[in-house]
Amino acid sequence: ALQTLLKEIVDGKHSEAGWCEDRYKDVSNQHGSGLKQTADKRKNDLEAELKRQKKLQDLLLSFGKKCLEFARIVEDCDDFLTDPISVTTVNAVQSLESKHQEYLKGQHEEAKKAYDALVHLAGEIKQSGRSEKEYSEFSIDDITSKWNNTQKLSDKRKQNLTKETSTQEHNENLRVQFAQKGKSVHDFFTAKHKELSSLSGDLDKQLNTVKHAQTEILGHQSSVEELEDLNRQLEAAEVTDNPHTELTIETIKMDFEGLTQFTAKEIKVLESELIAKKHGGVSSEELNEFKECFDHFDKNKVGKLDRLELNSCLKSLGQDATEADIETLLRDYGIEEGTYEDGTPKRLLSFESFVTYMKNKHSQSDSPVRIKDAFKIMAGEKDFITEAELRSLLPADKVEFLIKRMPKVSGGYDYNSYTDSMFK
Repeated sequence: ALQTLLKEIVDGKHSEAGWCEDRYKDVSNQHGSGLKQTADKRKNDLEAELKRQKKLQDLLLSFGKKCLEFARIVEDCDDFLTDPISVTTVNAVQSLESKHQEYLKGQHEEAKKAYDALVHLAGEIKQSGRSEKEYSEFSIDDITSKWNNTQKLSDKRKQNLTKETSTQEHNENLRVQFAQKGKSVHDFFTAKHKELSSLSGDLDKQLNTVKHAQTEILGHQSSVEELEDLNRQLEAAEVTDNPHTELTIETIKMDFEGLTQFTAKEIKVLESELIAKKHGGVSSEELNEFKECFDHFDKNKVGKLDRLELNSCLKSLGQDATEADIETLLRDYGIEEGTYEDGTPKRLLSFESFVTYMKNKHSQSDSPVRIKDAFKIMAGEKDFITEAELRSLLPADKVEFLIKRMPKVSGGYDYNSYTDSMFK
């Protein structure tokens, strides 16, 4: 518009045309320079903004990419940290602890660096006023939550390994205790069995040796019980192997029970042999019968019978002794040990004295014929007697003794054969 107006003034040869031309040039120079500066500034600003947006775009893309990489690293970490701890030895748990230390220096440190880098990126993005989730499914809060969980799992893993170390050390201690104590007990039992198996010579010395060994063996019962307790603890801990020994509690208990039975049997045999040697005329069958009956009524297992026990024992052997007979027997053959509640002397009968009495009694006793006649009367003239007939006339313990020894026949028991065996 100014240019058109100036042209009209100049073409009309206006007196001020020269001034107008000069003024137009001044105005054109002033406005042209400002517009150029404005345009340049605008260009620079746009270029700077473009650069900033490109950088922000790179940050957002980098954040998204690094989030995915971090999630993969953390997942691997979590898989390692949640792997079940299934070990049975101290060495095995120590191996797991070494692997955990390697993990802390490797995977865990890598995850920490990745996390720190993401925190830094998120801080830069937030300064621009943008959200870090524009190109990522994770926010920095999600990433922090994952990292905190991984750290908790790592701490928990360390605690569990420490606890498992303590458990395995305890189990190993139980194994060693069982092995050491088991060996000591087993060696003792083996030596005793060897010693007892090679006995010979004087019967009295043999008997004393076996009795002493029996006391020693029974004295080891507490050790067997300690081993049973150790075995129970091992079973409770689900420990099924022990590299320190091949012994088991079953083996040790069998050794103990076997030796206990062996010594008891040897003592019984030696005592019978000594009594038989001392009491000529008493058969081994009679001695065994006397011993079995005597032990049956020796309720307290003290090797002696009181008057009530003696009375029952005699009845089971077919001896119908009166109370006066019992008192006489104890006076003649027994030994005084204390008093009864009524103040009367308490006399007891040993097995050896019992055999002496029975030997003397048999020498004066009824003949086999008279005993058979007595059974025949009880049996109603039959050649056998029934259990019901015995129970109707004799005490229960005597009946039990007789039916175990009388040969069984059709309809009842053969008292004739039984009587003959008593007088062989």
